[in-house]
Amino acid sequence: MENQDRRAEQTISPEKKDKLFLRPSVTVLSGVPLSGKTRLAEKLVGSSNLNMVDVDIIRNEIDETRKKDGQIKLLEPDKEREVMVNSYAEMCKRAEDMANSGMPALITGTFSRAEFKQPLEQLVNNLKEHDIPFKIFLLTAPDEEIEKRIKKRQEEGGLSNINSLEKYLWAKGFFKKIEFAPVSEIDTSKPDHFDCVFENLKDLEIK
Repeated sequence: MENQDRRAEQTISPEKKDKLFLRPSVTVLSGVPLSGKTRLAEKLVGSSNLNMVDVDIIRNEIDETRKKDGQIKLLEPDKEREVMVNSYAEMCKRAEDMANSGMPALITGTFSRAEFKQPLEQLVNNLKEHDIPFKIFLLTAPDEEIEKRIKKRQEEGGLSNINSLEKYLWAKGFFKKIEFAPVSEIDTSKPDHFDCVFENLKDLEIK
C-alpha cells in the first residue's frame, strides 16, 4: 500500500493541490434511480482524483440495441437481468483493477437486486484482503423531491426508464439496502449533501 500511495502522490501537480487527492480506494454511490448518483459523482470527480465507472455506461457498451439509436429500452426480462448482472460484474472488476494499480475509483449503480450486489460483495472482500479502503454511500431523497426531479428531467428532454412517480415508487418498493458492509446514508435533497460526502472521504486523503 505504501508504494501505491507514493505512486498516487507523484501524480499530483502543483496547480491541483486544492483538490482532494485520495489514495488507492473504492468509493460506491448506491441508491434508487433519481437519487442523485450521477450528479454527485460528477461533482466528486471534479473536486478530486476519483475515476468514475458508472454501471449504465458499461451497460450501454454491452447492450448492442442501445447503440443503434441511443434510446433507453428495456430488453425481455431475463435478457435485461443478464445484461445488468454482467454490467455490475464488469464495473466492480474495473474498480478493483484501478485500486490495485494505484488509483481511487468511484462506482455508481442502484445495487437494487441481490444479483447486482454479489459482485460488490466480492469486490469488498477482495479489497479487504489487500488492505485497500472503501466507502459505500446510500443516496436517498423524499418522494416529493423525486417527483420534482422527474418533471425537470422531462422538461430537459432527459432519458430515463423512471418517467413517473408511480414507476419510481415501484422501483423503490423492491430496493434492498446493502448489508454486508458499512453504509453511510446521504439525503441528496439537503443543500450540504456534497459537503457531507466530501468530508467523509477526507480520511482517505494522501497526507
